[in-house]
This record gives sequence, C-alpha cells and structure tokens, in this order.
Amino acid sequence: MSSSGLTRMSKRILDRLEMTTMRSKVEEYRGQIFVWDKASFENAMRAETSEKNVKELSNIWSTKLASQDARQMSIKAFRGRLLSAKQYVRDTKADGYSPATHQIYAVFNYDTIQRIKRDVGKRFTELTGKDSKLVTGRLDKGDVIDQASGSHVGHGEFGSAVSTTKVFAAESVMQTKTSKGNYSNTQAYKNISSRITEYKRSMGVSLSTDHFQEVSARGSLTKKYTPILSEQKSSDNLLDAIGEKEALRILTEAVREEYLFILNQEGSDTLLEGIEATTLHTLTKSKKVKYKGTAKPRAVVKSKGKSKAVKGKITTKQKVAIASGAGATRAKSTKSRASSRVVNKSFSQVKLYAALNAKINAVVAKNMELPGLQYQTGRFASGVKITDVSKTPQGFPSVGYTYQLYPYQTFEPGFAQGSVDRDPRKLIDGSIREIAAQMVTGRLYTRRQ
Repeated sequence: MSSSGLTRMSKRILDRLEMTTMRSKVEEYRGQIFVWDKASFENAMRAETSEKNVKELSNIWSTKLASQDARQMSIKAFRGRLLSAKQYVRDTKADGYSPATHQIYAVFNYDTIQRIKRDVGKRFTELTGKDSKLVTGRLDKGDVIDQASGSHVGHGEFGSAVSTTKVFAAESVMQTKTSKGNYSNTQAYKNISSRITEYKRSMGVSLSTDHFQEVSARGSLTKKYTPILSEQKSSDNLLDAIGEKEALRILTEAVREEYLFILNQEGSDTLLEGIEATTLHTLTKSKKVKYKGTAKPRAVVKSKGKSKAVKGKITTKQKVAIASGAGATRAKSTKSRASSRVVNKSFSQVKLYAALNAKINAVVAKNMELPGLQYQTGRFASGVKITDVSKTPQGFPSVGYTYQLYPYQTFEPGFAQGSVDRDPRKLIDGSIREIAAQMVTGRLYTRRQ
C-alpha cells in the first residue's frame, strides 16, 4: 500500500539530490574558508621561472588573501563561524594539513579566490611569457584531463563537494521529526538511509556531519554552514569531480527507483492509478463518452491505508486520451522515427509520464558520450523536462519535452554548431525510448516543445 506521506518524503529526498541551484548557492555563500598550500604553489612555480619571480607571485597570493581575511573576520556575523571552521581544519589536520605548508584564510566567496588566481596568472605571463593556464589550470580544447597543468579551486581535500552538500540536504529530510517518527521503521526509509551511508563511505565523508557543514531539509545552507575551499592539482580535481558525479548519480538512481516502487506498491489503488482515475473524472464528467482503458473515472479514490484521499481536481499538463467527443485537447504531433511498426495502444499515459519525468535526467546524463554531447557540468541533463504524454490520432504515444535552448540549441542541425551526432534532440529521443521500452511496445513519437 502506498503511503502518501512516505511518497512525499522520498520525492523530497530525490529533489534535494537533483537540485540544480546547489552549486551557485555554495559558490555564492558569503564567508568561506580557503586553505592555501603555499609550499606546493612555490615548488610548482620554481619549475617554470626564477626564484625572484616565485617570491613575487607568492606575495601576490598572500597579500590579497590577508586583505580578504581581515575584511571577513571584521564582520561580526561571520567571525564566530569562520573561527570555528579554521579551528576544524587545524584540529583534524585534514589530508596532511600542516602550518608549515598551508595557510588558512577567510574569504568572501568562491569567486574571490578565482579572481586572485587570475591576477596571479596574469602576472605570471607578464614575467615569463608563458601561458597563464600553468597557474590557473584552464583547460583548452584538446587538453588531456590527467595531464592538465596548474591548479583548480574546489572542496576536494578539506571541505565537502557540492554533490556531497546535496546529499547532506537529502539526509536532513530524513532527519526531520516527521520523517523519523513516521517512516524510520519502513523498509523504504532503511533502504534510502543505507544508500546514503554507502555514498558517504565511498566519498570518505564523516558519517556525522560537522556543525558548520549543516544543510536544511529545504536545501538551504544554514547560518552555521561554512564552505572550505582549497587548491588542488587540476588533473586531480577534474578526476575527483568525475568520481563525485558518478557516486551521486548512483545514489540518485537508487532513490528514484525506491520512489517509483513506493508509487506502484500494490493495494486497492496505487497512487498513480488514483491520479489516473481522478484525472479521467475531471475530463469526462457530464459528457457521454466511452473509455477503453483500465482506469475508471472517479471523483475521489480512497485507500485502505493511512494515506490521504486523492481529490478530484488535479492540475496537470498530462493529456489523458479519451473517446471522441470528450472535449480533451489533442496534441499536435511532429513525427519522429518510429521504434517499430507493431501496434500496441494499451499503455497508461499517466504512468508513462510519471516514469519519464522521474528518470529522464539520470538517463540523459548516462547517455551523454561521444560522438554525441558529453557530460560535463550536468546542466544540460538536469534541464531536460517532460511536458506531457498524449496519443496521436492513431493511438500511439507522443511525448513532449523541453530542454535548455541556450546555449545547447546551437548543436541542432541548421544552427551555428549544428551536428547530426551532437543534436540534443537525438540524445533526448533515445533516452525517452530507453525509459519507455518496458512500458510501450510499438511506435512512439517525441517532440520538442
């Protein structure tokens, strides 16, 4: 029996793991800590230039960082939190921290460090005539990741990566009074909790989150949260990022599967069946129509469990197909390649819509590889949205979708960087078909809205 409360909890956890705004929240957060490995920077520069130039470049770093530190520590609202974070780095000696090689500074935010690093890179080029990427770690087209030079600023050694911050937010959902009190004994809760613990172990994250790394159940950074930044060899940072994304993808997919399982648990009516029945009622009431599907139009669907009744009025973009004369709007279909010529019209539009909407981002991300678009930041994959599932006049499923047109539409044939292989529509079409394969046999059409 599907519990509406348990369903909402699992969906909130999934939403936190898929948050597209977390990176900007972390990077823009005011009052951060930067752990600068002065010794490593100077040793790297000695391989590129004279000792005199090394000292000048190192002095730019330390002078600008000291100025930032004085400014941030003078802000009363930040001081206590920043002092605690500095002490944490000293006490834990994270990844070999030593006062002989590292210096700890308070800075405004992530962009502050990036600006200082660009200033150092610019001066490096002026002094040596060499490319500034030997300092900044900039990647140009054709560069090999594991041979990347310079350094990147990130959370790799001392703080928590953005992906891990998302996991902290998801974990906070599970730690609310309601979640623990009502669902901690359910198998779904235990399964998700186990997956989060597995993620944290794989990422080397302490199983108990430190007080200044707290994230609320709503996905907001608390007033005690302090991002801890450090410089890391560019190749290591990029490879770590790939590992972090893969670990988060595995966790997100596991939670998504748990969420879909809860939605489809057997009972007098699953949640999806209830939605389908009440949506049909909204579209067919007061009309003499015939419907050949399995669902029956009902104003209210009641469950024998503790879950709340699903009420009749539902706001949804889902277009449920009904017989002629029902007054439902038919979607205009733009033909895409048919998966086969076998006709099978017995599919549930609501269930197909729910499955596509739940899985599309993860499947698109998984399928982003050469010769098509490659997965880098996750922005494209997370921007793909399923808008509706309708039926063509012949009864075949037609799936509407959108994606972030800027800057990705440039890869559609006919645009500036148009390419048959890198066409975003081709990638999304294939991902939709992959998800729908277990629910639909026969022709399926996709259309970009």
